[in-house]
Amino acid sequence: MLPVTRKSLTAVACGLALIFISGCTTTPDISGWAQNSADLAGAVANEGKQITERLDQNYAQYKIGTEEGWYKQDRLDKWKSRRKTFATNKADIDATLEVMTGYADAIAKLAASGETGESAVESINDSVTNIVKTVGASNPISATALAAFKSFAAAFTKIQAQNSLAEVMIAVDGDIQSLGEVVKDATMAQKKVIDAIRLQEFSMILSRAGKKRMRWYENNKGFQLIENQFKDKADPVKAHAVVALVSQLEPRYRARQQAQVDSIQWKKTRHAALNKIDKATESWRKAHHDAASVLQKCGGLRSLRLNCGNYTAANLKLAADQIRSVVAPEPDLEANP
Repeated sequence: MLPVTRKSLTAVACGLALIFISGCTTTPDISGWAQNSADLAGAVANEGKQITERLDQNYAQYKIGTEEGWYKQDRLDKWKSRRKTFATNKADIDATLEVMTGYADAIAKLAASGETGESAVESINDSVTNIVKTVGASNPISATALAAFKSFAAAFTKIQAQNSLAEVMIAVDGDIQSLGEVVKDATMAQKKVIDAIRLQEFSMILSRAGKKRMRWYENNKGFQLIENQFKDKADPVKAHAVVALVSQLEPRYRARQQAQVDSIQWKKTRHAALNKIDKATESWRKAHHDAASVLQKCGGLRSLRLNCGNYTAANLKLAADQIRSVVAPEPDLEANP
């Protein structure tokens, strides 16, 4: 062991002084939490876009159906209503994730700048108020969502006695639940819309293929009917007529069956994505709690501890990846070959 000298003690003291002056260890880096929050919001928004595009695709086919007479106007009106309902739910979810992302970004920036005490509390209070006002004004959200956002912002006006960002985050951690409830309610409503879409799609697929034509094909076992025309001493004229008729119907029948299968799978996929979105908001709440713990445990010289590193909220990235993984190409609902 090297002897402790006055010179070595001085060097240590200077090193500690340098740490205090530089400020490079005053707060841990939680910017990864903000970045992965934004990534999650993007994945959620893209999933909503998939459903919106499906609704628009179906609406276009419904409109053709009313013009050609295989669907009534009232069905088209119902489709418009479903789309409006979904748009409101999507806006609530997207806006909630926008509030979460904006809040995470504001916290991360304050932590990076080393703001503490009253200045930090005042800054985050102003930031959250501005975020809620901006999101509420720029999104066609429901009254329920707007009330939850305002309640979340109001929580920050009650925490003036806190002395650090960590204490602020811990104090409002319970209010994060109100944001999660907005998403939960919206995803439940979206599932009902998706179930209705699937039922309407089935009806549309059957009508578009031609119900009477498909019933004739099924009753006459179209494929087998063609085969029977090629028995020994078959009448070639009759065989040609049957083959021409059934061959025209067979692709429509198979396309109809495949469209029905695709519609069921689409419903299952969208339900799976919504379940993951719901769980992702709970993951975000946990990430918020963990970020607060990191700031509380690793501020100042405590950041030199071995277990104090940068906080990235990797669980949010995982949630975003899982949501993206269930976004599949849209199948063609057209019942024609």
